[in-house]
Amino acid sequence: MKILIIEDDQKIIDNISVIIKIGCSGVTIESSQRGDRGLQLIEKEYPDLVILDLRLPDMSGFDVLKELRKFSRVPVLVVSVMVEEKDIVQALELGANDYITKPFRQMELVARVRNLIRRQPIPEEIINIQCKKLRFGTSIRQLFLEDKEIGLTKTEGRILQRLIQEKGRVVTYQEIAYVLWGDSLPTALPSIKVYIRHLRKKIERNPSRPELIQNVPQMGYILVSE
Repeated sequence: MKILIIEDDQKIIDNISVIIKIGCSGVTIESSQRGDRGLQLIEKEYPDLVILDLRLPDMSGFDVLKELRKFSRVPVLVVSVMVEEKDIVQALELGANDYITKPFRQMELVARVRNLIRRQPIPEEIINIQCKKLRFGTSIRQLFLEDKEIGLTKTEGRILQRLIQEKGRVVTYQEIAYVLWGDSLPTALPSIKVYIRHLRKKIERNPSRPELIQNVPQMGYILVSE
């Protein structure tokens, strides 16, 4: 398993490398402190995962994502000090698979890395559950809202699947984190909010006043049952 770290701070590169080598066996790590060189390494070395900082000396991490997605679908974990929701949203929309903010917790970093480098893909199983006007098609990527077909990302589908399964009951932030990353990560809330925001844009008539996926303050979300 090969991981490429694109980060301008050598101390952070060393820190991440040690954490990953302790938490994930059999991993080879390469690094670049520049975005342009990082892109060259991705094209040449075919890493299994890229860990990307957004603040680089030669180009922004956002631009790295734009260029990267022109030729590769390698999973990308953004690790950044940028904590604003708009930055998280932009990174995810440009093709990042996950986002974690600095300073990060060691076990959370390991859990997210493990999730992204799992070799076996998540099965796109047939979902025989529905709620109100929502139903899945042949996989968690295919959703029908009445007769309208809506494409979901795998992450969005996994969240919505859990909400439908537990319709009428609060699904906590910790439960959602466990569904996505295999652990109840305490610092995952910003990323979860972004995914919920994307889901609402796709299924709610008015995303700013949601009728289906509702907040339960300081707890989680609930899919309102019929």
